[in-house]
Amino acid sequence: MTILRAKVKLIDAKPERVLVATGFDDAPSAGDAVPMVREYKPVACEGIDAKLIEFMRKKGLHPDDIELLPEGGGYLLVEFGSDDKDDAHEQAERFVSGCQNQETVRSTKIFDEEWEAAKLWQIREAGLGATSHVPGMRETHPGWEDAAVPVEDVGDYLRDFRDLLTEFDYQASLYGHFGQGCIHCRITFILDTAEGVRQWREFLTRAALLVTSYGGSISGEHGDGQARAALLDIMYGDELIDAFARFKHIWDLDWKLNPGKAVRPYSPTENLKMGPDAHLKPVSTHFAFPDDDGDFGKAVSRCVGVGECRNTDTGFMCPSYMATREEEDSTRGRARMLFEMLRGKSLKLWRDDHVHGALDLCLSCKSCKSECPVNVDMATYKAEYLAHYYKGRLRPRNEYSVPLIYWWARIATRLPKVVNAIAHAPVVTDAIKFGGGIAQQRDIPEFRRAFSTTFRKAHRDVPGGRTGGGTGRTHDGETALHNRSSQIAAAGYATPQMQQHGSRSRSHPHGPQSPLDVTRVILWPDTFNNYLQSHNLEASVAVLEDAGYEVSLPPRPLCCGRPLYDSGMLTLAKKMWVQILDTLRDDIRAGVPVIGVEPSCVAAFRDELVGLTPNDEDAKRLAQQTYMLSEFLERQNYQPPRIDEFDGKKALVQMHCHHMAVMGTDADRALLSRLGLDLEVLDAGCCGLAGSFGFKAGEKYDISVRAAEREIMPRIRAESDDTVIVADGFSCSEQIKHLTDRAPQHIVELLHHAVTVSTRPPEMVTARPAKAVTARSAKASSARTAEN
Repeated sequence: MTILRAKVKLIDAKPERVLVATGFDDAPSAGDAVPMVREYKPVACEGIDAKLIEFMRKKGLHPDDIELLPEGGGYLLVEFGSDDKDDAHEQAERFVSGCQNQETVRSTKIFDEEWEAAKLWQIREAGLGATSHVPGMRETHPGWEDAAVPVEDVGDYLRDFRDLLTEFDYQASLYGHFGQGCIHCRITFILDTAEGVRQWREFLTRAALLVTSYGGSISGEHGDGQARAALLDIMYGDELIDAFARFKHIWDLDWKLNPGKAVRPYSPTENLKMGPDAHLKPVSTHFAFPDDDGDFGKAVSRCVGVGECRNTDTGFMCPSYMATREEEDSTRGRARMLFEMLRGKSLKLWRDDHVHGALDLCLSCKSCKSECPVNVDMATYKAEYLAHYYKGRLRPRNEYSVPLIYWWARIATRLPKVVNAIAHAPVVTDAIKFGGGIAQQRDIPEFRRAFSTTFRKAHRDVPGGRTGGGTGRTHDGETALHNRSSQIAAAGYATPQMQQHGSRSRSHPHGPQSPLDVTRVILWPDTFNNYLQSHNLEASVAVLEDAGYEVSLPPRPLCCGRPLYDSGMLTLAKKMWVQILDTLRDDIRAGVPVIGVEPSCVAAFRDELVGLTPNDEDAKRLAQQTYMLSEFLERQNYQPPRIDEFDGKKALVQMHCHHMAVMGTDADRALLSRLGLDLEVLDAGCCGLAGSFGFKAGEKYDISVRAAEREIMPRIRAESDDTVIVADGFSCSEQIKHLTDRAPQHIVELLHHAVTVSTRPPEMVTARPAKAVTARSAKASSARTAEN
């Protein structure tokens, strides 16, 4: 029979969901309960074990989410669905009631709210990331990652399989689709020695015999392939395997079509990526790669090939792949190229043009650092590669324009009006763009008088260039409860990708903590806002004063070198970090917070700083005490004024990729929610500008626009004029202005507007001591009091 056409009947997914987390003594006990659970007809039944939680704790993954789990050493996440929320809840209640009669059930907990349930699902979805590169443990590998047995045998199979792991001295977390009998795991196989490979091969045979003794399958989800094809005779028997071979030979006389799979298979021990004979060339690097023991080869070997970077629907990873749909433009493709560069016999190594070509369209968005299950950090790998590729070479002219914006801006802002007039003259602007390799379609940004210059001039009589505390609009007590409520409300706006980014990651040092006992902060005048968008820094001073803090700036011009990383100018970037550390060392040791408003620059403090200066304890302190303005205000329980203008007004938010990847979004969502805005956070990926990337002429400009037009720009154009477009990143803001007629606002502009027009009497409820008030802040406070 030949099937030429098939009609598939689809059913609607149940929109209303209620999740029940069910705790057991261990994973096998959870497996025993699967038949009972299925009697209640849930829409999902997923299992996790205690080792998965242990690995997540070791890696600092989703610490707040883990605390939501009830008591237990193994869990089933059981979800019920319906067209009606009450009905879904009733199903969950019936299940919980039934669990009370089960001796093996230690605990149950119902999660009605979608945002809370999403946090629980993140724990299950973290399986691959949590079980890869676990600190203090041998590396884990696939190879027996999706065996399946009948659901009534899950518990017994898990016990027997756990015993088999113990016999071979292997470790593994056991999790997966327990409701379908499919168990996922990554195991600590030893593949870099001949004896380790022999032991692994013996284990595979024993595991195959075990799973088939239960009438199960050696691969319940991912397929057999070379990894398990040699085991198929255990599952099917010689007669069927011979029939497979004869059938294939009818169509493939020369055995050339996909050889080595299913019939006449390769051994699992052949063609190993990292076998006993695999050796990666050791290389010296600028970055320390602390999470990979300082080994660049180990870093680029992180990729396990699952292809999350080939997603084209949601999330931020990977914008270049979303635009081109080419494997070499995916995070996986680039990681593979770097791996082969180190493994190959070519003497070119860092100078290999094929590798350069694969990395060339990487936007350095950092999304893979958080969205990739194993945290491949391609932005850092690219910066490292380019530093070596261009060592001793001249770079393309576009690598000397935007990447060196700090120096060009310092010159231009001496006479900004004159420079702007000349730079925007028709013939001159075309010549500048051509000389700098900038796309002719782009506008050259207008320079402004440096905010740092006007700030210091305005405060030259104040020691340290400080402003005084203002109203001190920080709160505790009842407002703390309000803050918690607003965080819950804000979380409800988040997609699973947003919630993933909102959770603490390894590069995010600020988890839920008590307010800092500080009276002064350093406002970081980043290059983009200092010379191009100074109004954001002016607004930041006003908001920080309103919160009751003295504001100071670094005593000299400094730059974190953010644009340099994308071009691999790491030697220069490290020199700039040394300048920052030397200048701010006393303040760093005094614990003075550094507050930034440009996400990419704050991300540099939190990520690249420690990577380039791993042995400087002050660098680690500075990374710990650097905050986005929103993060700092949220930690300090700042309550912005709520004004009628914002009450219920829609805000469409485009988060900067670095903000998403390194800092998370919880603080911003909570603050915007407390302003009264009806919040929608876009889950449409990178804006495409990505610093200097989208300014460059040719293919990069085209990719930049394609990335933006995939979803973000159509969404923005579709919004009414009343919708507030929020974009904190300079790149995001510029791209939106370039491709639409909308003018996005920074969150600090909204906060400043609320502070400026508020008619509510400011109330100070704070444990911090009163501070001296400068003439400026006293005048501002008096003006507000007079208005009230």
